[in-house]
Amino acid sequence: AYAAGKELEAERVLFAGHPVVIYSIWQWLVVVCTLGIAYIYYWVQGLSTRYEITSQRVRVEQGILSKSKESVELFRIDHFDVLKPFGMRLVGHCLLQLRSSDTNFSTVVIFGVPDLEALADTLREMREDVQSSISYAGGRKLMDIRKDYLFNTRVKRHLITAQGRGLPVVSAGFDVAPVS
Repeated sequence: AYAAGKELEAERVLFAGHPVVIYSIWQWLVVVCTLGIAYIYYWVQGLSTRYEITSQRVRVEQGILSKSKESVELFRIDHFDVLKPFGMRLVGHCLLQLRSSDTNFSTVVIFGVPDLEALADTLREMREDVQSSISYAGGRKLMDIRKDYLFNTRVKRHLITAQGRGLPVVSAGFDVAPVS
């Protein structure tokens, strides 16, 4: 159970990197009209933004010489909005707007990330899992999960699996439903 809890505690990186340089058809038009000079501007703009999206939080780092780092915990995100402006749709990109209950970092806008729609769905599912885990554990903070949920859920799952394989099971106070 301890190893299972540590496995769930580990923060997995889903995406880490800079947005693509050109993420809209309108940017392509500006690059063509300026004979490529605008590409340098968009390239520097892309280098100045770095996203790190993990299983527990979303971090945005902005700046080249002076940097600012902002982070929002996944369980604080209230709304996931996937926006598909016409210019972005034409080149296969979209915009993800995350709205959170964090007063310091209430809106996060992510763009120029490959497969952003699928990433948004993954984040939404992970957020729902974390929030239901917190509620199930009877708490309001992420740390409340470790008190009850991680241990009990893993132990119950292992007990049910063992029972299904015909192994002798000592339930240790858990109600284990018979497997048919």
